[in-house]
Amino acid sequence: GKKDEPVADDPLRYSTRLIAIGLLSLSAAMISFACTQHGAGFYLFPETPYLLFAAFLLLWLAYFLVKRLMSGFVNWVFFRSEKNFTWQRVGTFLFAAEAMFFFVLALVAVYLPVPPGRMLLMVLFLVLLFKILLLFRTYAIFFSNLYGTLHLIVYFCTLELMPLLVAEHVLTYADSLLTMRIW
Repeated sequence: GKKDEPVADDPLRYSTRLIAIGLLSLSAAMISFACTQHGAGFYLFPETPYLLFAAFLLLWLAYFLVKRLMSGFVNWVFFRSEKNFTWQRVGTFLFAAEAMFFFVLALVAVYLPVPPGRMLLMVLFLVLLFKILLLFRTYAIFFSNLYGTLHLIVYFCTLELMPLLVAEHVLTYADSLLTMRIW
C-alpha cells in the first residue's frame, strides 16, 4: 500500500502511545515531586508525601489522556484521514521520544542533587524543544499554505499551550493543599 495508507488496526502504535503516556506521566510526577520537596517544611501526616506523589501522577495521567482525546477529536473533525494517520505516526514517535528524554531527566532529578531552578531550566528546554518539533511537524502536515499559519497558531495554543498552563495551576494548587511550608 501507500506510505500514508491507514492500517485498520495497529496494536503496536496504540501500545506504544499508552506506554509513552505512562512513562511521561511517571517522569513528570517524579520531576514535579522532586522540585516541590526542595522547599517543603513538614507534613501534617506521614502519608502526605505518598499522597502528593499519587496526586501528581494522577493529574499528569489525566492531563496527557485528555490532551490526546482533545487533539484526536479536533483532528478527526477538521482534517482528512490520510493526514490524521500521518500525524498519528509522527505524534507517536515524538511522544515516545519525549517520554524517554523526560524519564532520563526524572532520574537525574531523583538521584542527583540538582537545585529546583536548574531542574526547571532543563524541563523548560526539553518542553520547548519538543513543542518546536511538534509545531514544525504540525505545520508541514496540516498547514502548508500561507493562510494556514493563523490556523496553526490557534490550533497549537488550544491543544498544546493552554492545557500545559492549566496543568501547571492544578499541580501548584494540589501541592499547596498537601504541603505546609514554614518560612
